[in-house]
Amino acid sequence: GVVFVSVYDPPGQYAFNATTGQAIWSQIYGRSWDTSPVIYDGMLIQVEYNSTERTWSTYVLNETNGGFIRRFEGKGSTGTPLVHDGKVFIPCNDWTMWAYDLVTGSELWQTVPLHNGTLQSYMYCSPASAGGAIYCQSLNGTFYVINETDGGVLWSYPLSSYGFGSPSIGDGCVFITNDG
Repeated sequence: GVVFVSVYDPPGQYAFNATTGQAIWSQIYGRSWDTSPVIYDGMLIQVEYNSTERTWSTYVLNETNGGFIRRFEGKGSTGTPLVHDGKVFIPCNDWTMWAYDLVTGSELWQTVPLHNGTLQSYMYCSPASAGGAIYCQSLNGTFYVINETDGGVLWSYPLSSYGFGSPSIGDGCVFITNDG
């Protein structure tokens, strides 16, 4: 019954009654940039962009009132984080993906840099998960499958052109597209 919105300009996070449109709460933690809020177990997870410092951070807020729970400073990009099983997997602007425990905020792992040096600055892809693996695509078009437990790269595949597509998983298959 609630719609959550995060806005770039003017910056802010909002919760609205889905039926009436009435504002339930609003907070200003920063500017949103191409990411969607994720709801998980009473929490709202949202990436924010600091346009002055040109840095990304991922915020964890209370779903009911927008209250601050924690921030993963310097972790984020234009890709929406993946949240499941009490963990958040954050594709980052530093070419890596980070995993954190959502309850404690403890770092679980980070990947090696996911790039080949070609046209890589942001992780536009929002990751997906299935069968103990995380699936994502880097901006240079390389598709990665990452071990959910330790962040190791299980395998990768170079696709043609820019990697803007986020994967979908179904019927034992991974579906991915990109700009090419």
